[in-house]
Amino acid sequence: MKRGDVKHGRVTASKSDSNKTFKSLSDEFIGNAKIRGLSEWTIKTYQYQINYFTEFAGEDLLCKDIHLELLESYLCYLKEKKQISNPSTLNSSMQNISPVIRYGLKKRYILNQFQMPHVKGQETFKDIYTEVELKTLLEAPSSKDFTTIKTYTIIWLIGFILLHNKNGLVSFMDTNPFSNQLIPQSLDALHY
Repeated sequence: MKRGDVKHGRVTASKSDSNKTFKSLSDEFIGNAKIRGLSEWTIKTYQYQINYFTEFAGEDLLCKDIHLELLESYLCYLKEKKQISNPSTLNSSMQNISPVIRYGLKKRYILNQFQMPHVKGQETFKDIYTEVELKTLLEAPSSKDFTTIKTYTIIWLIGFILLHNKNGLVSFMDTNPFSNQLIPQSLDALHY
């Protein structure tokens, strides 16, 4: 078996590669991200999430000790100790750690191959707007800047769609990568 071959879900690597700490892996990853020209915002987001993970796992965590159970424990830590309960926020945390993990797998620092954990959440619906709230939204804006006019136009467009939609539900297909979002609205409130 050659170095880099996968056997029983593990990548073979020399001891020197597998004794690298997560801290040095993340430093190497951030350096590589800067070389690749990733945006400053993306790099700061990675660093923020790396710091959270390092706070949980410790500065001396070896890459060879990173496995699925550790990441599942990290999710529990975020829920219980950091009081993060929103599934989207938890999944975002995992998505911002996963490039570092994938980089470690590619460089053969991390030996165990696994799927990143994903949190499923209960879908919630927004409350139906009252007549007063809809009238406030549909009033002409006092400011004439581009963002205000754009927002006003989008609100009127949604209102127009509701008037011509029999079931009173608007489906936003691009709000969530996993499912459509349905927003119930009162049709009566639009007729003023």
